[in-house]
Amino acid sequence: MGKENGDYLLRKENQLPRAQGPGRQVCSSPGWSRGKKGDRVALLLLNCPQFAIAYFASLKVGAVLTPVSPVYVTPEIRHQLEDSQAETIICQDILYDYVERTELKLKRII
Repeated sequence: MGKENGDYLLRKENQLPRAQGPGRQVCSSPGWSRGKKGDRVALLLLNCPQFAIAYFASLKVGAVLTPVSPVYVTPEIRHQLEDSQAETIICQDILYDYVERTELKLKRII
C-alpha cells in the first residue's frame, strides 16, 4: 500500500502533522494567545474545516471542550454555556446572533 492508490493520505501518522499545522497558527494568534490549560471552550461551528482546526488548537493549549450543535437556538446555547461554565466560544459569523442573544458575559468570543 503506497502513495499510488491514495491510502497514504488516509494513514493516521500522515494526517496528524497536517491537522496540527493550522492548530499551531490559531494558538499563536493574538486573540487566542491568552488561552491557557484548563480554560473551558465552546465550539459553535458548522461541519467545516474550521471545526477541526479550532478543536485541535483547543486541545493543544489544554482547554476543556464543549461542542455546541449549530441547530441549537438561543435558550439551548445559553444552557450549554452556563452548564459547561465556558468562558470562551469559537463561533461562525452566521451563528453569532444566537450567542449575542444569550446575554452571557464571556471572556472571549472568537
